Amino acid sequence: MKLSAALLCLPGVIHAAMWPDTIGAFKRVSAAPIQLSDRPIWDEYGLREAEGARYENGSATFTAAGYRLQDPTGAMAAFQWQRPAKSTASTLAPLAAETSDSATLLHGNYVLSFDGRKPEPAELWHAGQFPMVGFRVRAASLPDLGELHAPASIQVRVLRD
Repeated sequence: MKLSAALLCLPGVIHAAMWPDTIGAFKRVSAAPIQLSDRPIWDEYGLREAEGARYENGSATFTAAGYRLQDPTGAMAAFQWQRPAKSTASTLAPLAAETSDSATLLHGNYVLSFDGRKPEPAELWHAGQFPMVGFRVRAASLPDLGELHAPASIQVRVLRD
């Protein structure tokens, strides 16, 4: 009985913030859930949580926003929607865009945005892994529509005039 009571308390203890304490030389000074004015659209894409963080290193600062979606397909749609209009391709991730002082990237079922500073790839990736503490990445890949086939039980009938 004591063990089950302890296990009930465990999820609150285990839950970590989405953003790590440091990114490169920058230290996280605040983190909080993001209040979204366009929540119905995010819900349509499958948003599960959204968290923002502010990082500082002396007088230099930047903000980060992370959006965890239900699956990579919803995350890809949200990435396309959130990507800055005049952004260019970035090398931060296989699907990433950047401007002169911002970056937005897709990582599994996450969309991550950085404003005020673009992180260096080495700050985000370690041994090919994304080391963010609270990330629960769904590893499913995006669907390849070229490989979809109808089951044999579905018959296609062509109607002619």
